[in-house]
Amino acid sequence: MSALRTILRLSRHDLRRAKGRSLLIFLMIAVPVALVSHLLVLFTTAAVNAEEAIPAELGSRADAQVRSIGYGLPVEQDAFGELWNMVGETAPDSAKRSWTTAQIAAATGGRVSRITEGEQVVEIAGDRKWIYAYEIDSRDPLTQGTYVQVSGRMPANAGEAAVSRALAELAPIGSTLRLPRTDARVRVVGVAESAGNMSPSDAVIMLPGVADPAPESTLVPQPAAGAVPDTTIVRPVREVHWLVDTPAPVGWTEVRRLNQEGLVVRSRSVAADPPELPTLFPRDETSGTEATGVLLGILLIVLEVVLLAGPAFAVGLRRRRRELGLLAAQGAEPGHLRRLLLADGLVLGGLAGLAGVPLGIGIAALTVWRANLPVPVYGPFEVPGWPLAGVAALALASGLLAALTPAIQAGRADVAGVLAGRRDRVRDRAGLPVLGVVLVVAGTACCALGARLRGTPSLWLLAIVFGVLVLLLGLVALTPLLVRVAGRTRARLPLPLRLAARDAARNRGRTAPAVAAVMAAMAGLTTIAVLLSSQDADRRATYVSAQAPGTATVFAEDLAAGRWAGVRSAVEAELPGVPLIEVKTVGSAGDDLPPLESRAQLVRSCQGCGYAISLLGDVVVGGRDLLRYVLGKDDPVAAAALAAGKAVVFDANGVRDGKARISVPGTADKPTRVTVPAVAVRADRPPPVGAILPDGLASDSRLTARTTALLIDPADLRLTAEQERRVGTRVSELSGQVSLEMNRGPQAREGDLTLAVITLVAGLLVLVAAVVATALAAADARPDLDTMAAIGASPWTRRLTVAGQGAFIAGLGTLVGLAAGLVPGSLAAWAVTGAPDGGIRYGADTATIPEFASTPIVDVPWMLLAGTALVLPLLAALITGVFTRAGVRPLRRLT
Repeated sequence: MSALRTILRLSRHDLRRAKGRSLLIFLMIAVPVALVSHLLVLFTTAAVNAEEAIPAELGSRADAQVRSIGYGLPVEQDAFGELWNMVGETAPDSAKRSWTTAQIAAATGGRVSRITEGEQVVEIAGDRKWIYAYEIDSRDPLTQGTYVQVSGRMPANAGEAAVSRALAELAPIGSTLRLPRTDARVRVVGVAESAGNMSPSDAVIMLPGVADPAPESTLVPQPAAGAVPDTTIVRPVREVHWLVDTPAPVGWTEVRRLNQEGLVVRSRSVAADPPELPTLFPRDETSGTEATGVLLGILLIVLEVVLLAGPAFAVGLRRRRRELGLLAAQGAEPGHLRRLLLADGLVLGGLAGLAGVPLGIGIAALTVWRANLPVPVYGPFEVPGWPLAGVAALALASGLLAALTPAIQAGRADVAGVLAGRRDRVRDRAGLPVLGVVLVVAGTACCALGARLRGTPSLWLLAIVFGVLVLLLGLVALTPLLVRVAGRTRARLPLPLRLAARDAARNRGRTAPAVAAVMAAMAGLTTIAVLLSSQDADRRATYVSAQAPGTATVFAEDLAAGRWAGVRSAVEAELPGVPLIEVKTVGSAGDDLPPLESRAQLVRSCQGCGYAISLLGDVVVGGRDLLRYVLGKDDPVAAAALAAGKAVVFDANGVRDGKARISVPGTADKPTRVTVPAVAVRADRPPPVGAILPDGLASDSRLTARTTALLIDPADLRLTAEQERRVGTRVSELSGQVSLEMNRGPQAREGDLTLAVITLVAGLLVLVAAVVATALAAADARPDLDTMAAIGASPWTRRLTVAGQGAFIAGLGTLVGLAAGLVPGSLAAWAVTGAPDGGIRYGADTATIPEFASTPIVDVPWMLLAGTALVLPLLAALITGVFTRAGVRPLRRLT
C-alpha cells in the first residue's frame, strides 16, 4: 500500500505540473461520460411506467379510477389497471351494460366524479375545428391533479371553458367558442392542460354535460358485437371513467370484486404495493438484442476516447523520460514505472468519472425541470444508479486503457539511453498485423451476415454494429504497419513533408494511436454517410405521389361552404387566368363525426390490397377538369361516362357488374352502403382518389359532398416561390383552416442535417486527434527542429515540417477510415433499402395500377467523402502549422 500511495502521489504531482495536458485528457474522457450520463437520465425519466402514471391519472386525492368495459362480464386485469382481458370467449349483446355515476358510487361505496373525454367540434371565429374535449368538474377537489392550470382560472359554470396552450393561440382568454352539436357558447376563462404527458395539443376543458348533454348512460362506449370486415371507419370513442374517493384504500380484494362486474380499476393503494400475478399480460421490455446493441455502441465510444487520449498520455511519457530514467537508476523496477504511468490514467479517468457523471445528472435535472414548466413532459426525475456506476467505471477503464501502451513502453525503456538523451525505437510486434487481418476479415464477414438478416431489423443492426467494432479493432492493430508502409513513400515528397513522414514512421508508438483515432472517426462518418445517402436514393427511386409533382392544393378540411367563394376569389386575384379545379370530398351526412372519420370509402373486392389516398379522400365529386388531372390526359370515354351520371373508378377491384359500392360511416356500428353506376378506368400512375362521382350521385340523403380543395394542375401552372408565398399568405389570412400545400416531388436529400451534424462531429474528432498527436510530434522532434535551424532552415520550413506531421496523421487516418467505412456502410445500405419481398404493389389488378420492383440501393456520397478526406488534412496542417512555435530553444545534450 505504501508503494501505491507513493506512485499516486508522484502521479498527482506530475498532473499538477502539466496542467494543460492533464486538462485535455480530463476533458476527452469527462465530456463523453457527461453526455452518456445525461442521455441515460433523460431516457429513464421519460420512460413513464404504469405506476408513475398514477398521479396524473388519479389526481392528488382520488383513491381509484374506475372504467367500464361495456359489458357486465368478469374481467382479469393487471395490478395497475392498464391491461385487462375479458373472461370467456364470447360477449353476447344481452351482456352489454352501461353505468351511471350513481351506480359507480353504489358499487364502490365512495364519492365519485365523472370524467369524459373525446373528440368535439367547435367553432372559433367562424372556423370549425375538431379538438379533444375533456369534461372535468374542476370545482370538485377530487379532480385536482388531473389537470395543470397555466393561466387564468378553471371553469366555474356551464358557460365557461379552459383551453390548452396550443389552442389558446386561436382562442385566447376572453374569446368565445361555439359548440355546433348543442349550439351552446362557452367563454374561455383560462389556459390549462391535462396532466398526462400524452395529452392532445388542441384541447378544451369544460364541466360535465356541456359538450354532450345526452343521457349519462349513453356516453359509455358500446363495443361492437362483431367486426365489420370491409371498413376501418369507426365512430369516435368518448371515453368515460370515474374518480373514486373511498373511506378506506381500495385493495386488491376490492379490485377483484369490481372486476366481476365488468369494471377495470386503477388503485393507488394497489399500485404502491402491487401483488404478484401470473404472467397474463407480457410487457414490452428492452430485448437482449437491443441491450447488446447499446453496449456495442458504448464500446465504440470508449474505443474512440482511448484512441484520442492515448497520444496525450504518450506526451506525458516523452516529457517524463528523464524522471523515469532517474527512478529506474535508483532501483525502481519496470513494474513500478508501468504502474506510475497507469496511475496517471487511473487518476484522470477516476476524476473524469467523478465529475462527468454528476455533471450529466445535473444537466439532465435542469433539462427536466425546464421541460416540465408549466406542464409536465417528463415523468418523475429518476437517476439510474447501476447504469451510471457502469458509466463511471467505463471512464476509469478508458483512462487505464489509454495509458496502457505508454506504460508498457515505459517498462521497456533503456535506462542508459534515456539518461543519455537518446530516443527509444518502438519495435512492431510480429503477430499484430496477422491479428489485425483476422479481425478485419471477421468484422467484414459479420457485416455481410447482417446484410443477409435484413428481415429481422434488430439482428441485422446488432450484426452490423458488432462487425464495425471488430473491423475497427483489426484496423487499429494494423495501424503501425500502415504507418510504416506510408512512411516509405516519403522519397517523392517535398522536404518538410518528407521529414514529417520519416518522423511519423520512426515514432509509430505515438503516431499509430492518433492515426487510429482519425481512422475510427472517419470510418464512422463514412458508414453513416453511405447509409443515409442510400436511404435517400431509395426514397427517390421508390417515390410514389398520389398527386402529380408540382401540384398546388388550397386545402381546408372543414371550412364552411359559404367561405369558399372568398378563398377562390383570393386565389384568382393572385393568379389571374389560371384554372382552378374544385374538389368535393364525399362523406356521411351530419356532423357527428370528424371530417377524416366521416369520409366515404370505395369498397374493393380484393382483401389486403393497397391503394394510394391523398388528403382529398377516397371518393370525391368533380368534373371533367378533375378527371383530366387525375389521369394526366384527356379520356373521352371516361368523360362521357361522368357526363352520363356514372362514377369513374380508378381501381377495377371497386367495380362489379357496372356498379360501385361506397361505404360511409353510419350512426350504428355497421357503416351505410350506397351503390352507384360506375365504370373502371385505368390510371397510368397511382391516382390521388379512388373514384370521382358526378354531382347527381352525391345527392343521396345518406351522403354529403363538401368542398375541401382547389387544385392547380402543374400542366397549367407551376407556382414560383414568390407566387407560392403570396397565395399562401392570402388564403391563410382568410381563415386559419385554409393552407396551401405544394407537392414538390422527391426531395434531393432528407438526411442532410443529420449528415452535416455527423460530419461536423467526425471532423472535430479528426482535428483533435491530429492536433494532439502533432503537438506530441513537435515536442518530441524539438532536437531535429533545432538542428534544422542551426543549419539554416527558415521558420517557415520548420512550420511546414510540423504542419506536414498533422497532414500525415489526418491524411492517412481519413484515407484508411474512408476505405474501412465503405464496407459496413454499403452492407448496411443493402440491408435497409429496397423491399425484402422484391417489390411494392398497388391493388390486385396490375392492369389498373402498375406495380414496380424495388431492389437494394447503395449510393456513396463521393463528393462529401472526397471533400472531407481532402479538407480535413489541409485544415489539420493549417492549424498545427499556424500555432506551432518556430522559435529556437537550444537544448543541452547529455553525454
